[in-house]
Amino acid sequence: MAGTGAAALARALLAWAMLALPPAMPQPCRPPEVKEKEARFNTTYSDWVNADLLNIYAFNHSVRRNRTEGVRVSVNVLSDHKDLPVLFVVRQKEAVVSFQVPLILRGLYQRKYAYQEVSRTLCQPQTKAEVETQHFYVDVSTLSLNASYQLRVTHVENFVLRTNERFSFNATAAQPQYFKYEFPEGVDSVIVKVTSAMAFPCSVISIQDILCPVYDLDNNVAFIGMYQTMTKKAAITVQKKDFPSNSFYVVVVVKTEDEVCGGALPYYPLSRDALPGTLGEAPTASAPLPPRVVCWGHTVRLQRAEPPARAFFQMTPWTSTTGRRRWR
Repeated sequence: MAGTGAAALARALLAWAMLALPPAMPQPCRPPEVKEKEARFNTTYSDWVNADLLNIYAFNHSVRRNRTEGVRVSVNVLSDHKDLPVLFVVRQKEAVVSFQVPLILRGLYQRKYAYQEVSRTLCQPQTKAEVETQHFYVDVSTLSLNASYQLRVTHVENFVLRTNERFSFNATAAQPQYFKYEFPEGVDSVIVKVTSAMAFPCSVISIQDILCPVYDLDNNVAFIGMYQTMTKKAAITVQKKDFPSNSFYVVVVVKTEDEVCGGALPYYPLSRDALPGTLGEAPTASAPLPPRVVCWGHTVRLQRAEPPARAFFQMTPWTSTTGRRRWR
């Protein structure tokens, strides 16, 4: 009996001690360490980030009033953490662009496609000064333990489209492209034509006003301006009176799937939660997707025709009857 009483007393003392303990206070969240560094154009920065670290890259460049230059941010996340992506935030004078990597884009029936390599062209603010130094910052953060990545900022070649000059460019669904066209004196309308060397993947050509932000992703390109889907060729007539700034953006976006353009619909796993690592890793049914959907060989050429004055991409006048031009 003495042993039983002692055991009961011990249990009572333990219960009293547990009740007497003060409630555990939540630990305050420790702010992440911030590392800011001066960064340069045309330099690849290979770095890493985690939940306790925030990397900030400070860029600056000279902007001239009568000259437009495009700036492009390209990133490649080398770590494979689909549930804990890396967040990139680009802070500019009059705009903020943010995206996560893997970048998740959705197709029909909520199919998901993940991209590890992402490139975005920044919307450039206007300046009234003859020359102005503008600053922008690229913030990199994540909740992952450790994520390695590469960052590179470059100027866009041939950002301003000109007549009688041809150039080529590449694009993917996660690496859209856009360029600027300025109406010359005496030109009231132009025909913008884009050609691709391959029928698929399906692409979208969009004409947008010179405003920020530029809608250049598959999930928002149809929100503003006028657009047209294309396989190998597309042509859009643009009138000067519709654009107060006498200029506009030509946006080229690659769609995640080809069904909109009449292509085959890829096979997708039955599980709605399944997420392929990249756009080429999901198995397909009838026609396999290429390992990396790329619009190779988009060629751009603007020419002027008199009369009427028109600019276009790889467009050739076939014949002229009764003052109207027929094109092929």
